[in-house]
Amino acid sequence: MPKLTTKTFTILSGFIIILAALFRLYGINWDQGNHLHPDERFLTMVTNDLTWPRSILEYFETNTSGLNPHNKNYSFYVYGTWPIILTKAIAQLFSMDSYDKLNIVGRVLSALFDMVTLLVVMATSLAITKQKRAALFAGLFYAMLVLPIQLSHFYTVDSFATTCVVLALYFLVTKQFGARLAIFTGLAISAKISSVLLLIPIALAYLLVFEWKGRTTTVWKHRLHIVFEASAVLLLIAITIRISYPYLFDGMLMLNPKVLANWRELTSFDGPLTHFPPALQWIKTSPFFLLINTALFGLGLFQTLFFIIALFPFISALFHKKLPKLAQLILSWILLICFYQSTRFAKPLRYLFVIYPSIAVITGVGMHMLFEKWKRTRLSRFLPHSIVLLIVLLSIWPISFMSIYTYPHTRVLASKWIYKEIPKTATIAWEHWDDPLPLLIDNHQGNEYKTIQLGMYNPDTKEKWRMLSDQLSQTDYLILSSNRVYGGIGHAKERYPQTNRYYQLLFSEKLGFEKIVEFTSRPTLFGFQIIDDNAEESFTVYDHPKVTIYINKARLSADQLYTLIILK
Repeated sequence: MPKLTTKTFTILSGFIIILAALFRLYGINWDQGNHLHPDERFLTMVTNDLTWPRSILEYFETNTSGLNPHNKNYSFYVYGTWPIILTKAIAQLFSMDSYDKLNIVGRVLSALFDMVTLLVVMATSLAITKQKRAALFAGLFYAMLVLPIQLSHFYTVDSFATTCVVLALYFLVTKQFGARLAIFTGLAISAKISSVLLLIPIALAYLLVFEWKGRTTTVWKHRLHIVFEASAVLLLIAITIRISYPYLFDGMLMLNPKVLANWRELTSFDGPLTHFPPALQWIKTSPFFLLINTALFGLGLFQTLFFIIALFPFISALFHKKLPKLAQLILSWILLICFYQSTRFAKPLRYLFVIYPSIAVITGVGMHMLFEKWKRTRLSRFLPHSIVLLIVLLSIWPISFMSIYTYPHTRVLASKWIYKEIPKTATIAWEHWDDPLPLLIDNHQGNEYKTIQLGMYNPDTKEKWRMLSDQLSQTDYLILSSNRVYGGIGHAKERYPQTNRYYQLLFSEKLGFEKIVEFTSRPTLFGFQIIDDNAEESFTVYDHPKVTIYINKARLSADQLYTLIILK
């Protein structure tokens, strides 16, 4: 292979950056302005209601500042504040400070922050290998990872936090234990409190550079310097948090009891005894659930395969000291987060997002090493073809996934169908905790139909099913706007035996309801669909849920429905 010049490296880097930008910005208004991501919807409402303090002092006044969500009637708020403050400022700068536009600003910022993450991935790979090809491999790999692409389309704090995490890791790996390390660590924690785990690799880094042997004056000066520097970094992390997340505090140093109460409430949702609807999907999931979903959907099969292959030369290089000693922190970070998040009760795909940049670095470095060895064999003439094949295989999953953004959202399509095909005199039933349809689109006001909310998450009692049977008997059309409800309840069969039986009967059309239309938007390439219906819930229900509409054909009475569901 020809030598990689600086000019060629710059051109190829530009191509990777443009490719990543296309993946992250295309289809940014994927829900056609309908705010169909619940977490994003909440953050948009909070951001919209924020007001600027009149002074710097008021900014730090937790009980009065207009930038504190608790002061804007949002009693439950568990995210950091600087991402929404930044979004508010940018939105006002571009005259987009309204509920209908703020989410777009937030999505664009998510994408831009992820682009910064891409650049740091390349810089990290270059720093630990001094090889431009390693940086290109790593950048290309990260550019085509699906979960970062998807999260770039959402206004959440994940991309903001991950960028700060990867910057902190970069400064660790390159042994820059200074102010920048502390600031980005503080910003990461201030965006998402789980980023406090960064303190572990920071502590490990200081242990790795600490001189454990020797009693000379030089050694003791080095030890004193390390202790002083670590203390200064911790202090600056605390100062950064105090400035960027002021409402974590009540007074100068005391933690805000409202924030602590929010965290305790969030923790109460965890565990197999939870009654929090979105948490039911985690009941009886194994520690491997998150890793399997990451391999299949977040990364993709080929990406996972290449990562595993690249691990071996990366670990070998660490063992033989061909990489800087601190490069092992990248692998340690992956192992730490995988172990911690996989053993927790809740296992959303996004909980592993912070390790995707590290996975890209290892893959880029490892694949570069493999190709360097290949160059010295008799099969070196096939190396260019192999690189082309690598790129083709890596592109299959992201290109397939991006197809969902080339069509209108399934709930939008379903709403158009409802307005066109369902008589205005009809009664429509929808499930509690899922988005009701039809949406308010095409100048429709949403009050054109009589609607019934089905309380599927209520405990399975005879009273519940008397009520639901009566409601279903009055229903003309039943709409399941995603698999959120029946997917979660399906993980709690012992708690919801009748509800699970109800879904079995419904899907087999034995309740008198007949499926008349279904709207799907699955990842597709060359007409071949990738069925991801059984992926972790949050991967599908926001930007490409399956919508199913049933018509009450048999018109069974409430007593008949009750008998079918309750009596076997």
